Amino acid sequence: MIYDIVIAISLERRKDRRERLEVHLTERGFKDVYYLPAFDGAKITPNVVSIVPPPRPYFSFSDELTRMPTNKLNRFQVGCTLSHISALKFAKMLGAKSALLVEDDVEFTENIQEVLKNIERETQDLEWEHIYLGGAVRNNLGQKPMTKVTEHLHTTGFTDGLHAYLVKGKGFDKISDAMLAFKTTNDDSMNDIMFREENPLKAYMYLPKSAFQITDFSELDRRVIDRQDLRR
Repeated sequence: MIYDIVIAISLERRKDRRERLEVHLTERGFKDVYYLPAFDGAKITPNVVSIVPPPRPYFSFSDELTRMPTNKLNRFQVGCTLSHISALKFAKMLGAKSALLVEDDVEFTENIQEVLKNIERETQDLEWEHIYLGGAVRNNLGQKPMTKVTEHLHTTGFTDGLHAYLVKGKGFDKISDAMLAFKTTNDDSMNDIMFREENPLKAYMYLPKSAFQITDFSELDRRVIDRQDLRR
């Protein structure tokens, strides 16, 4: 098996999502699933935590209440980042050498188990630390074009979305350390370490994509989001 355990991040107050996720993962044939309570940004007192990351030319932050531009991460972004750090640390604490991390709005394709078998076969001679099963790839930020490495695995482009990804070996610490620095959002911190020159994250994306997100209220965006961009 390409992963030792599955870590499913889920907000305790979103029992609807937890119930849907349990059914979905069971129907898709997943085993060894650990459900990890997410850090709830709603429980962070507004303006108590103030994290101002360095400015990025390609996006800006929005105030969670007014939706006006701001230079701060909102408390829901902080909670999301802490949740992924916790999941990575938890998997490592359990002794996992590799893990699949999912968020509670993930939706896998029916052939996901075949996808995982393909990844296991195609990585026999490939050194990897991180593999996206889905995400929105941005091709307009100056990175090198994605290139095909195996039948299904490609080098990554600048990617948004952490709803389903595999982690292995040194990737646990590389990713959690980058997120913990709070220099940007959690998915953007992945891009930072994928494209840095020194000790980059050995990352790939499986194509065609096999993990998407359901249409639902987004805790980060504070509105219902239909992530059709993830399906392209």
